[in-house]
Amino acid sequence: MLAGALVDHGLPGTANPPELLAYLRGEADAPSRDYVQGSWNLYDYRAATFDLSTEVPPLDVWVSGEGAPRDVRPVEGVRTLLVGPASIERTWSAERTFSALPSSVRISSELARD
Repeated sequence: MLAGALVDHGLPGTANPPELLAYLRGEADAPSRDYVQGSWNLYDYRAATFDLSTEVPPLDVWVSGEGAPRDVRPVEGVRTLLVGPASIERTWSAERTFSALPSSVRISSELARD
């Protein structure tokens, strides 16, 4: 879902098929395929000191795609997630663990480069 929102917003990457995203949002009864493809490595705000196109930050700033929102360290009270190029190809099972809980991704703003 993150890739779908960010690729639609202009970030280079590979979005999953719209039918799969509809399933993950709870708008379809079955997935169009049985896996989800990841597009990026995920980091907390501390990775902003690195050039993510050429540098790999230390593991303590990485955020696991299987993690929870509490894994994203807040900066000035806001949980801020940074994305960088994928270091490996990632896929995982396309399932809705909490089928009664709707999900969505919304981009509310884009940070300035500095």
